[in-house]
Amino acid sequence: TQIRVVFSPAIDFDETWDETKMSLALRPKNGFSQGIDYHLEIERSYIIYDRDDSVLRKSDPEKILQKSFSIVKPAGILEIAPLGNDVLPGTAIKIKFLKPMIRDEVEKNLKIEPMLDLKFNWLSDQEVDIIADPAFSFGGKYELTLPSNVRASDGAILEKEIKHNFSTIGQVSIISFNPENNSQ
Repeated sequence: TQIRVVFSPAIDFDETWDETKMSLALRPKNGFSQGIDYHLEIERSYIIYDRDDSVLRKSDPEKILQKSFSIVKPAGILEIAPLGNDVLPGTAIKIKFLKPMIRDEVEKNLKIEPMLDLKFNWLSDQEVDIIADPAFSFGGKYELTLPSNVRASDGAILEKEIKHNFSTIGQVSIISFNPENNSQ
């Protein structure tokens, strides 16, 4: 018997045939990519050999399996705020994810530099407001990082590490005041 396996799109895989269980195990060498629809086709041909291992006869290939399957789309961020260089110190960090996330994984893995304690207020599994404690300082530069191993509820992971930068406004001071000395 000869087995031919075809994946579309093409991937490199290892195949293991277990004669005792009459089973074929297929393992992708580099895993399946997220968000891809795959098609698998397996064909079987019967081959008859003579005593010298020369082929006497080979049957036409017979399709014994045709399957399509999808790998979940990757997790990601739809929206993140604040943005820019004029953020007020008491502003909440707001994150909207593309899909429902595992809250505990987000909370354990989200980091801010310089380091501050973060309080998470989940509006849903896809949306969270985060308050820094203490509040951001005036004229500060901040970087949020969320690593690529954070998972969504459906098992998808972030495709790449998320980095987000913003700065708070500088210290505000009064230089002059008009009118002076309670004048009208």
